[in-house]
Amino acid sequence: MASNVQWSNLADGIDITDQAFRSSDTCTLIEDYLSDKTLDDVPENVRNCMSSCCKNNVSQYRNGVRTLDALSRREEYKGGIAPEVIEQIRGDCVEKILDGVAFACRIAERLAHMSSLEVKVFAHKMKGDYNRYAAEVLVSSEKYVEISRNAYTDAEELAKNLSPQHTLRLGLALNSSVFYYEIMNNSMKAMQVAKDAFAQAHVDMEDEDMINPDSANILQLIKDNMDLWGRKDDSDESTTDDV
Repeated sequence: MASNVQWSNLADGIDITDQAFRSSDTCTLIEDYLSDKTLDDVPENVRNCMSSCCKNNVSQYRNGVRTLDALSRREEYKGGIAPEVIEQIRGDCVEKILDGVAFACRIAERLAHMSSLEVKVFAHKMKGDYNRYAAEVLVSSEKYVEISRNAYTDAEELAKNLSPQHTLRLGLALNSSVFYYEIMNNSMKAMQVAKDAFAQAHVDMEDEDMINPDSANILQLIKDNMDLWGRKDDSDESTTDDV
């Protein structure tokens, strides 16, 4: 088991287990890594592994809830699968999501106290994202909605000190705009957040030297969402988030 390996450098262990799709081992190593009380910064590659690990903890269950919710609506109409069966499976998925949310929030809490600006933005964004995931699937979600909104607000204030083209700042704008659109049902606020981020970061997209590929990709996702939201129809197309 990779978790039993004695890593001389925990950051290397996090990177290797992440590349090997050993999410459970990666999570364990992340907790060990963050237990160092002297740690005051986290390099980007390790933060990326943290993102990957946390997403792996919840992604399949978020997709599962969406599928079950759609199935429930169809089967209620058709008189098919008993609603209580779907509800039981959904409850299991929600429990897994909440476990993943708790893990991500523990990481975010540790990172938020570091001095690095990028790490602080990353931490508050993560807190906003994962509380949003909880709000997506819970009927009584007011607590998670409030935590998510406050975390995004804190992250946005800090991110003003980053370049408008910085991947963290753009990813934050993408995800917070989705929060306003899907959780708060505030399409005007969502569109404004997206438009502001796009306008501030916009450059000639054909000039690859002007912007890094990751930022260009996020800008395109923001534009895709604006196009989707602007149509104001009943399209089944999904909003894009989670960067």
